[in-house]
Amino acid sequence: MHIRKRAAVTSTAAVAALAVLAACSGGSSSSGSADAGNGSLSVIEVGQTWPTLDPPVDAVSGFNVNYLNAIYGQLFAQTPDLKIVPELASDYKVSDDGLNVTIDLRDGVKFQDGTPFNAAAVVANLKRSMDPKTACICASNLGSIKDVTAPSASKVLIALSKPDATLIQSFIGAAPNWVPSPTALKKQGESDFGQNPVGAGPYQVVSNAASSKLVLKRYDGYYRSGEPKLANLTFQTVPNDQAAFAALQSGSVQMVMGVTTAEIVSQAKSQFQTTEVPGTQSYEIAFNTTKAPFNDIRAREAIAYATDAAQIQKVAAAGSGVLTQAPNGPGGLFYTKTIGGARQYDLAKAKELVKELGGLNVNLFYGNNSSVFLNGGQALGRQWEDAGIKVKLNPTLPANTVTLQTTGNWESAFTVAGGVDPDVGSGGLPTRFESGGKFSCCSDTALDALIDKSRTTNSESERKDFILQAYQMINDKQYAVQLFSPPSTLLSSKSVTGISATPNLSAGKEIVDWNQISVK
Repeated sequence: MHIRKRAAVTSTAAVAALAVLAACSGGSSSSGSADAGNGSLSVIEVGQTWPTLDPPVDAVSGFNVNYLNAIYGQLFAQTPDLKIVPELASDYKVSDDGLNVTIDLRDGVKFQDGTPFNAAAVVANLKRSMDPKTACICASNLGSIKDVTAPSASKVLIALSKPDATLIQSFIGAAPNWVPSPTALKKQGESDFGQNPVGAGPYQVVSNAASSKLVLKRYDGYYRSGEPKLANLTFQTVPNDQAAFAALQSGSVQMVMGVTTAEIVSQAKSQFQTTEVPGTQSYEIAFNTTKAPFNDIRAREAIAYATDAAQIQKVAAAGSGVLTQAPNGPGGLFYTKTIGGARQYDLAKAKELVKELGGLNVNLFYGNNSSVFLNGGQALGRQWEDAGIKVKLNPTLPANTVTLQTTGNWESAFTVAGGVDPDVGSGGLPTRFESGGKFSCCSDTALDALIDKSRTTNSESERKDFILQAYQMINDKQYAVQLFSPPSTLLSSKSVTGISATPNLSAGKEIVDWNQISVK
């Protein structure tokens, strides 16, 4: 196979970012081996922000999964085939009545400051995550918890007000799974701790320039012998895919995550390793149905009929992935592609509804951190204008999109929904569609009841049935318009080995097992 040494850099931003990365990157250790603690790896995640790395107050923790896993480790991990396995926990049990969950912890584990990793620390983190004052984005998934206690140093007891089949699943990729050192948190205070966190994971912080560069080193006291396999791990961010790919081509980094430009992924296949992970989420148009204009179903229907999802998929993602009519993706549980009665693109119907409404003005916001959002947002604006809809586009930073939705100060959003489990996470049904959910677009007691039933039954077949009913109701009442679910792709140099990636919890963000990565 002929391998091109370097393709042309396609933007001024890419050239500038490449110069910065070349100056500040530690690069790969040319003589590094696969032995534990040898070698260095530099990674770019495109368009990433991490204003804080304190899990319960990190409003974009769903995007920061890889950093938080590396620093804190995980109570439970999810394998690529979607099985949940204990890590810092050793086991968990659910009582026969479903009202008590017991988590056993591994013996002898220590935080990176030398203090014991114990049940008291896990309890403190859970209580902090549940505290309304903390405003954790995980709160929607912890509503069934009545109390949490530590009967012993290695045992956590969670008492529930009702059975919750998704509780442990809801830990994955969320604050309850990442346990800070209580000693370090108290000593530093919340603000300083967020910049210099201390966990029990495989890597500890050397330096942190928030939302720019995070330098980690191997934690020699990590509980797994021989892991992690790298001495140093550095995360950086650049604003776009072109800059990230230029850095990979130059060798200043060895791995790039979060690339969504299909042309770049295609080009990379001839030069680098590509690891593709099926999507678990759907890009969607969400509506704030509590205020005008989208408290009127006709306005929501007008948008649905004015939206050509196949064209948006082509423009935003070069046709990659699958079209979907439900808030999920093929990499997740209970995947379904089509919903009965879903409204299809029909420009004439859209125009008719706009006329009936006496006109329609729409403010659409979306993240400015990926080509999918930027290209897709612009394409949506053009489609809606064709239907006579007046559109104001508002691309903004991911952190700002979170603020907009949590404060209710929005009309419509080009965003993502779904997750590995439809009932779990920042894109899950409780968070996106249940009354009072952190990013909820609606308040519907009938939909709330279906979501509640799907979470409280331990029968997998019953769960699936309730989830499908919820999808149907979301479609019937047009609470959102589903578009497509693309895969996410990790690019890496051929010197990187041991790559294992889990289906993404957040769109375009693969989850990597950093313990197993090494550099030849």
